[in-house]
Amino acid sequence: MTMVSIIIPIYNRAHLVGETLDSILNQTYENWECILVDDGSTDNTEEVIGEYVEKDARFKYYKRPEERPKGANACRNYGFELSKGTYINWFDSDDIMLKNFISCKLKAIEETSFDFVFSKTVNFDNTGHEFEISENDNKNKAITANNYILGLVTWYTPDFFAKKKCLEGIIFNELLNSGQEYNFFVKVLLHTNRGLFLDNILTRRRIHDNSIQQQLLKSVSKRKKERLFNEFVLLNDIEGKVPKEIIRRCFKRLISLSYETQKKFTLRKVQFTVLKELIKFGDLKVICCYTMWIITNFIIGKGYFWIKQAQHVLNDEW
Repeated sequence: MTMVSIIIPIYNRAHLVGETLDSILNQTYENWECILVDDGSTDNTEEVIGEYVEKDARFKYYKRPEERPKGANACRNYGFELSKGTYINWFDSDDIMLKNFISCKLKAIEETSFDFVFSKTVNFDNTGHEFEISENDNKNKAITANNYILGLVTWYTPDFFAKKKCLEGIIFNELLNSGQEYNFFVKVLLHTNRGLFLDNILTRRRIHDNSIQQQLLKSVSKRKKERLFNEFVLLNDIEGKVPKEIIRRCFKRLISLSYETQKKFTLRKVQFTVLKELIKFGDLKVICCYTMWIITNFIIGKGYFWIKQAQHVLNDEW
């Protein structure tokens, strides 16, 4: 039977991880390994996981090496290096797999020539109430880097199931604290867009106040700062590796985000960083439009006309 590697970063989830591991034990497909990488938990996470490791050797517990940066991304990358499976499925330490989570994905990918498949998620809260996610509908949509960048095709990390050999050399950026999935999957799609959408709910995603995304949702300015930083990191990750069309998409998002966030906090440093990147990749019209926005914004606090002009040039004349 084909081995499937499930990789889970974990940090202070002693009170929740048991449900997650029980859902893995309940899988109808049995040839799996579950690699749990601890990011330095200070609760009794190690003790809880130890009980599972003791009763089932398919669970494997590791601690993030001290020389690697703290964070889920380093744990995911380390878990990938340790994995022995033909297929990889990252998962989160507080979410739940439905019983056919592995078998459904494995059947779909082994009966086709696709490099990866992805399914759907349903959210649930502390009361157990479930609510569907509208943006999970990927039917009849081309699975491409462009569509993913534009948000036309979306999925969550636990829904993604891929051949390990197709992921070699692609890593989660360890500088990011949030938005790492966006960065990672853009890079995957630039390597292969041979993906298949499974119109099946196979994951229950827990919504609670301690998640990074829920913390960001409470602060508009913090969320926008994170998105800006993520775009800069992605641009650096794909520089020189992709066609100009993809770079154009990144610049459009950077320009839009720099305009949106200037209403909340000073963005002089961000503005000039965007300008520097525009100069590096280069289109004189875009550079001029963006420069005019910086000047107009500095003098009178406005300048949306120049943002629209820059976007127009990026749309039509790059």
